[in-house]
Amino acid sequence: MTNPMPLNLQSIEEWNRYSKSPGWIRDRFINTEFYTGPRKNFEIGNSRITEALLSGDKSENQYFLSVLLSSGADRPMEADFNCGQFERPNNPGDMVFCGPIYPQKLQGVGPFHSIVLYFSEKTLLNQVRTNLGRDLPDLSYLHSRSFRDETLEVLVKQLFFEFRDEHSPSLTLKTDCLFNGITSRLITLAGGNRVGEPFSEAGNKHRIQRAIDYMYAHMSESFGLDELAAASELNRSHFARIFKQAVGDTAINYLMKLRIDRARQLLRDPLHRERSIAQIAADCGFAQIPHFTTKFRQTVGTTPAAYREL
Repeated sequence: MTNPMPLNLQSIEEWNRYSKSPGWIRDRFINTEFYTGPRKNFEIGNSRITEALLSGDKSENQYFLSVLLSSGADRPMEADFNCGQFERPNNPGDMVFCGPIYPQKLQGVGPFHSIVLYFSEKTLLNQVRTNLGRDLPDLSYLHSRSFRDETLEVLVKQLFFEFRDEHSPSLTLKTDCLFNGITSRLITLAGGNRVGEPFSEAGNKHRIQRAIDYMYAHMSESFGLDELAAASELNRSHFARIFKQAVGDTAINYLMKLRIDRARQLLRDPLHRERSIAQIAADCGFAQIPHFTTKFRQTVGTTPAAYREL
């Protein structure tokens, strides 16, 4: 008997996708956990299947990147992504990257446990144009073989596990950064090069300050890397890089520090004494009290309630 499939109640859309799949696809799933990105620009799943399979609608022109976590297969998986036939070994970390023209062959008897990331051809093109200022390079190198890359593996795993904390006020920002990193890394592995930005150091500092000002002004809201990059008039990739150079930390970590500092101020301010901790948490961008308490304790060393009484 197979294990029941965990139902992600974040959105019934994922359940509908599974339940409406052909029976031969459903029968191959042992279990799966599936999420859609906050901007609806990608889907990511953690699945155990009995056999290799293709899923998705060919008309969607989707790419998929699969990272193997574990396998009980006796033989390598065989694939042909229209760039030549190859085999994927059964070692954790082995990856395949399929283009929008679906493969003539994807065959193997598992079980296979993988994280699979899906995104459209249009999404990848937009990412590359935004980050590199060019059209898609030739990706056939990645479509013609199994490959390994520790950086890409870590990014994909991090992207999936961010959804386990779906109430995080920084979910959009974190997933923007990770998805941007994944697509940029794929282009790098395929032989693409980043395009430099002709901005001066002084100009960069001014642009980063605009992003920080945006953080302060929108602290109670959920926003991501796109909004911060737009505020600084930089592309996402360049913004992430120069932000860390200028501030010494990532935009995600810096924003969390700002939110916790603001919470400390409000908790100690006599003018806000009558406001509940839930109200203060919301003002600082935390939708859920448990998440606020956890992050506050990690940073300050005590709970918000205890800190208020100190």
